[in-house]
Amino acid sequence: MVEKANLRELTLARGSELINVLAVEIPEQLIPGISSKLKLAFQVLAEFELSDRGLVQYRIRPHLDGLTPKEAKTPKLTELPSVQQVFINLKIAHIESVRNCEKGLKQLLSESNQVWRNLWIAAFVL
Repeated sequence: MVEKANLRELTLARGSELINVLAVEIPEQLIPGISSKLKLAFQVLAEFELSDRGLVQYRIRPHLDGLTPKEAKTPKLTELPSVQQVFINLKIAHIESVRNCEKGLKQLLSESNQVWRNLWIAAFVL
């Protein structure tokens, strides 16, 4: 995450400690008057046990590529983009990333339920 999102100048923290730092450092409101879902997301990740965190990060990481400027999934800007074009592209990339992360997490929840159900059945069959 540090390399892909160019976060190395923000903090020296790495690994799980980086998640904790971001959970604290992200402002309560990125857009005035609107609570930051990004902050909440990092707070939730910071509270996970490491094994759960790794499982969740694995599921959502591919959906964040659209927020990285040089990735193919990122909406392209014109050669001399206006502030409005940058804002619109960021808004589109944000909406798509959040939607895709939600889908991935819903799928994870569904799979987790199936795993627990199978373990429960296996426990009674044995």
